[in-house]
Amino acid sequence: MKILTNKLVNILFLFTLMYMSCDSSYKAEIYYYKILPYNSEVEKKHVFLIGLDGWGSYSFENENFSMPAIKEMINNGSYTLQALNVVPSISLPNWSSMLMGSSPDITGYWTNNPSKTVSKIVDIYGLFPSIFTLLKRQRPECKVALFYEWSKIGNLCPDTVIDIKQHINNLSKDISAVTNYIKTEKPNFCCIIIDEPDHVGHSVGHNTQAYYDELNRLDGLIAQIIQSIDLFDNPLFTPVFKINNTTD
Repeated sequence: MKILTNKLVNILFLFTLMYMSCDSSYKAEIYYYKILPYNSEVEKKHVFLIGLDGWGSYSFENENFSMPAIKEMINNGSYTLQALNVVPSISLPNWSSMLMGSSPDITGYWTNNPSKTVSKIVDIYGLFPSIFTLLKRQRPECKVALFYEWSKIGNLCPDTVIDIKQHINNLSKDISAVTNYIKTEKPNFCCIIIDEPDHVGHSVGHNTQAYYDELNRLDGLIAQIIQSIDLFDNPLFTPVFKINNTTD
């Protein structure tokens, strides 16, 4: 009887999942942004989020690891090498979780195909709310920027809401568009997501000499970004990375 009951529960559970997946009447909860009172102190703050795709935390313990710009930030700031990626450990679910602050079961980003996304909560732009839209809608006076190399990152932010959203195919080779913007516009929040060392890790191999050579080269780009911010008062740097994986 117990075995039969378990089978019935499993069948009912499976039927429920099938029904939910076929239910075209599903309606997501709508999120409405609230504009916060103006605060002049907010405009004086500058946050920079620099992301490297496919950078494994194990690299810090390797004798070939040499990233002086990153090491300086670590020595003068806070960091952790124990943060876990979300499952599945592929690019879009992880970047969306970091930028949207929720896991794939809420955001709906289970794959690297944004067209398959069904979020439980959406905003007026039809997307799950992100750090970009939250900041810009709640603090319109703040300058918000997003620069990215992998085109699908663009699906995480509406096109016309923030001050600049720019897809740069060779961002991992030339960072000048970012540094020029930072110098002239002094954004309050600037996110730069570079699509390396992921490609080197997949094509040549993670934890190889080529991989560490690429990390060292990328550190030079990060140093350029830091130099462009040197004149800012109290900037906050947040380097992030996506743990490498064997799929994408």
